Amino acid sequence: MAAALTSYPGINVRAELPPSSSSEASDNSFRVIIKDERGKERHRASHGSRVDAALLAPNQLVEITLKFANGQRGEPVTIGCLDGGEVTSTDAVPSLAADGTVRFTYRAGTAFGAYRLLMRRGPEEYAMTLYVVDAEHPARRVPTPH
Repeated sequence: MAAALTSYPGINVRAELPPSSSSEASDNSFRVIIKDERGKERHRASHGSRVDAALLAPNQLVEITLKFANGQRGEPVTIGCLDGGEVTSTDAVPSLAADGTVRFTYRAGTAFGAYRLLMRRGPEEYAMTLYVVDAEHPARRVPTPH
């Protein structure tokens, strides 16, 4: 376990990284690419069963690509919306392509707040939160779960 200790007047800060297994990281890790209507890409990473969050506009349509570090072609990946929005895929059951990717589109809901996606691949389950924010007043709106 790596540790860092930083001192400020009256404050001690200590951070530790949890132990990790190199095989665990390579088996379960994946990247997420979110592409908007204009082709702009935003990249996110998985951290265990969680994926970094992203911001969307109300009713925004994005293409999401999951790129797994490993997996077998044709392996099914299920994707579900827990709080609204809509997931669509060209396949009835999305599955891994030869390059380890699976693609789907997501249309955000119209209400501001948090929209959770749940993704399953084999026994592994991953969660990602997409926050729909007010682009005209971003500092005035705090995303809240539905």
